[in-house]
Amino acid sequence: MRLKYRILGIMRAILGDGMLDADTRRRLRWFLNKNDRILDIGALSSPFAKGRRNFTVAIDMPSTGRFGFIAERVVKLRKWGNIQPVFGNGVALPIRDECFDFVLLTEVIEHVWEDRELISEAHRVLRPGGKVFVTTPNAVRTPLEKGIAEHVRHYTPNELLQLFADFEIIYFHERFHGDIWWYVEKMRRYSYGENGKPRILYAPVFFAAIFLQLTLIYAFVPLQEHFLHSNTLGDNLVLVAQKR
Repeated sequence: MRLKYRILGIMRAILGDGMLDADTRRRLRWFLNKNDRILDIGALSSPFAKGRRNFTVAIDMPSTGRFGFIAERVVKLRKWGNIQPVFGNGVALPIRDECFDFVLLTEVIEHVWEDRELISEAHRVLRPGGKVFVTTPNAVRTPLEKGIAEHVRHYTPNELLQLFADFEIIYFHERFHGDIWWYVEKMRRYSYGENGKPRILYAPVFFAAIFLQLTLIYAFVPLQEHFLHSNTLGDNLVLVAQKR
């Protein structure tokens, strides 16, 4: 049965969510309880609340480009039943104190200039013992200039840990960042010669190699982490902190 779910996880990661989202879901399961009330800050499409029974408030600002809420996205989120979308700013949350058990900050803090205010607000709305789950690029391996245009900073491991000094750190890990669409774009670029003509044999061979690589990563990273207790590639940081 476990092998079945491992195979399904590989297929979902490569053909659906992408490696990063699939790995985030796996790690969330370790810390999120079934009755936890979730606040998803910078929610966008709130991908990690979908399909769960947890009551979730998904908060984001009105869209000004690729990010934020648009009317169509808000309507779709409400159809899930457990998700309540709210327009708001993470550095000034329209939410009372200590009313959530779990705060999601997945690929968010690198977009925010007022990062300390954001973390302070997450601390304020969490109940004692509540957790904040954070993912963000690792500046050691992915400098800011290699990020997307909307990023304002990338954190080193020490910088991220210092940012959560008022919390108790219960989990910290440097993980891989496998994005299938990045590989697809690479394949598209390298499938054409200098004369602009397609390399007929190059594309399928390249795609097969990348497919195998990602399959092996997704299949064996959990085993490496569990048995060797070692970090994997380290392009992305995962932190879970608990309110004292």
